[in-house]
Amino acid sequence: MPKLKERPEVTQDKQLQGKIAEKMVINGIDTQNELAERLGIHRTTLICKLADPDKFSRRELRRLFTILKFSDEEKGAVM
Repeated sequence: MPKLKERPEVTQDKQLQGKIAEKMVINGIDTQNELAERLGIHRTTLICKLADPDKFSRRELRRLFTILKFSDEEKGAVM
């Protein structure tokens, strides 16, 4: 059976997940627990939202982008 092409939304989700991981390292945020605390949400909630980024509210995404110092270009690339 041929491999199906990945939907664009799935690719964007993976890009966002990768960028968040990269930015955590760059900004010295060592754990998802620390990121969750800075976002003001529970760690379990963060893990669920990272697995399905559509579950992030706009407010949470804005806060996430601020905490992780996303540039406007980076925001556009993952949205």
